[in-house]
Amino acid sequence: MKIKGIADIEEKIKSKRISKERALYLAKDFEDSTLEQYSYQFVKADDLAFQNLVQEIINQTKEHRKKIDQKIMPWEGKGG
Repeated sequence: MKIKGIADIEEKIKSKRISKERALYLAKDFEDSTLEQYSYQFVKADDLAFQNLVQEIINQTKEHRKKIDQKIMPWEGKGG
């Protein structure tokens, strides 16, 4: 199951309505909001197993975010 916003971006890339660069910036924004959401859930949770699961999601999202940043870095300062 894909998140609708992600599916829309994927379709725009395939149809060349947005650039891959713009898609990476959108992915970066999406992951930032995901981190914020899961961080909030982590703080709210009392269940240790749930906290561990949320922490793993946060860690994996941060790692993926680093990969996106590495791809975006060459464009920074060039009107990205």
